[in-house]
Amino acid sequence: MKKSKANVIILFLTTLLLQSCIGSSEMKMIKETKASYTDYSNKDKQIRFVKMHHIGKEEFYADVATIVENAKNKNYVLFYEWIDFDIATDIEKRKARKLVGFIPSPEGYKKLLKQLGDETLVVQKNDQYLNLVNNKDFRVDFTPKELIKSYESKYGMLVLNDEDKNTPIEDFIEVKLPQEQVNEVILNDRNKYLANKIIKSNHSKIIVLYGAAHEVGLVELLQENDANWKEINNN
Repeated sequence: MKKSKANVIILFLTTLLLQSCIGSSEMKMIKETKASYTDYSNKDKQIRFVKMHHIGKEEFYADVATIVENAKNKNYVLFYEWIDFDIATDIEKRKARKLVGFIPSPEGYKKLLKQLGDETLVVQKNDQYLNLVNNKDFRVDFTPKELIKSYESKYGMLVLNDEDKNTPIEDFIEVKLPQEQVNEVILNDRNKYLANKIIKSNHSKIIVLYGAAHEVGLVELLQENDANWKEINNN
């Protein structure tokens, strides 16, 4: 395997860890055709957490859509993960790329898939889950600006070097930031954002589509707020 392609695949796996949020032991998830979820409740509210990843089998995403539709028929609303880079400025995109090595947009994931060369995998399409039964669908995630602010408020300004500025925005770059800092923002800070939205929501039944590795941290935050939160069903 050529060195350049090997580097891209390493970046692909790293990106799945950080952005799709699945660890190396769960990499097999991207080959699965059935989705899984866990129900949690504190008696006042119930959430159904669907374990997601941004790249996978068409059958997997079709199954997710079925799970969402079934939940909507039981009066759930949808909270879904997605940082919308269509609204980002060029500087925000370049700073985000400095965090994860590429722009984690549908186009970015498609480019990763092309380099990986696996034609059995597709990129997640949020439209597949929206407006099923009703339009009670809420994107519950950082904006690009909030993502950058979250990092910079903790670790200082993301200074763009010549590589960051001159490399075409659609190209990959090597991530040189400490992984624990990136994880703090990509995982932990977004968990706090999601948990806060769930706690403050007026909706009592919420289906959550988020990367699988967010689940443990999210539940811990909910339990810190209310010890009554517990698992009631695993599918």
